[in-house]
Amino acid sequence: MNRRNRILPALAAALVMFAGATTTLAQELTKEEQRERALSRLTLDPRDETNAALHYYRIMTGGFGEAATLVGERRTTDDWVPDAETSAALENEQGTLVQFIRASKMKECTWGTAYYTDGFEALLPALGKMRTAARLLSADARRLASQGESRQAAERLAAMYRIGDHVAREHILIGSLVGIAISALANGDVKLLMDKGWLDAESRAIIVTAAAQARAGDFSMKGAIAMERMVVDDWFRRVIRRPDAAEKLREWTSMEGADEAKIDALRAMSPEQLGKELDEAVKFYDDAIAAFYLPEGEALMKQLGKDVEAGRYGLFGSIFCPAFDKCRVSWGKGMAGIDDTIKLLGGAPVGQADAKPETKK
Repeated sequence: MNRRNRILPALAAALVMFAGATTTLAQELTKEEQRERALSRLTLDPRDETNAALHYYRIMTGGFGEAATLVGERRTTDDWVPDAETSAALENEQGTLVQFIRASKMKECTWGTAYYTDGFEALLPALGKMRTAARLLSADARRLASQGESRQAAERLAAMYRIGDHVAREHILIGSLVGIAISALANGDVKLLMDKGWLDAESRAIIVTAAAQARAGDFSMKGAIAMERMVVDDWFRRVIRRPDAAEKLREWTSMEGADEAKIDALRAMSPEQLGKELDEAVKFYDDAIAAFYLPEGEALMKQLGKDVEAGRYGLFGSIFCPAFDKCRVSWGKGMAGIDDTIKLLGGAPVGQADAKPETKK
């Protein structure tokens, strides 16, 4: 046996001995010491703090275990708490969940989506998986809180708010809406845990800080609208000069559910005519950005939607410009939901530079 082959068994034996010693040490620690040790695992070395999205991508390549399936199947009520089998599955996912918590604490999150290259064809592989991760963190927070681990539960809820903020930084509407949905999930968890009396003062403060941070991020709605404007104004202008432009327009308009007459009229246009159509569509995004944050923004966005249908923003706009009024409603509810949660936790009211948005009752 050569020297290299001799080292590996010796190293393996040492690791086994170390693992045994670690288990013994853990058993000797008090519950408070074990808790603090677990919390220390949530800290990421500053030398690794580069871009949260890179960490998320790496974590997600490993997939999710049985816990994701069990949570999806068994969480059927607002007051649901994991049963013994689901709790055991969640305990097996602690390594993955800790990595998500660590990554969520990073300030930078740049997803690297190829909007300038692929435009509306760009893939968004992270969104669904990030939502799954949030559901697991939510379930684990309920499990831990029910077992008296208030601070551990708070760390998971705080991570959900930060993840919602990070997801919204895809700077596309679907990313913002997923971010709002994740924050709403955390809001529901907070309400349950507060109703149960499972969050102590320290834990409430941890959640308030993260929730306020998410609110300040605004779910990146302005950036999302601006990114879609860029796709129309830049990427689409290049598409209409491609040899397969007519074919692509047919493909995309079919997905949008546009009527055949509009599709045929659009496909019959020259690149120059299509360019003028894009000029009109871009005006829609400018008007949407200007109106979105106004006190009467919800009504204004609804009117913009009607103007699109009426052809104010051209034929292209009538097919491709989205219904931002629904996004405005979701955004308003998302912001108000965080405000209500912060108030419930005893945090100071969050000021808003813009007027408070209207929300449907």
